[in-house]
Amino acid sequence: MHNVEKSVDNLQNVEYAFLQEVVEMGEERIPLRAARMIRGLTQQEMANKLNVHVNTYAAWEKKPEGISIDKAYEISNILKFPIDSLIFFEN
Repeated sequence: MHNVEKSVDNLQNVEYAFLQEVVEMGEERIPLRAARMIRGLTQQEMANKLNVHVNTYAAWEKKPEGISIDKAYEISNILKFPIDSLIFFEN
């Protein structure tokens, strides 16, 4: 089981590195979940920083168009990504 866990960790590290590289290149907008994971934060930590319940934050990750503009800017600041690099609304 230890080898499986190590493989999952290695895969996640590669995924995070790839996503970070994509963002730094400025070519893609990324989902909130990916941005949060790149920054190494849990949903609970994000919820705490935003003063919302973890279920609210989790729902935002699934359906970000429900986020107010004020919270969108707050999320952008917490995650240290430009607001236009994060996906809050469909085109």
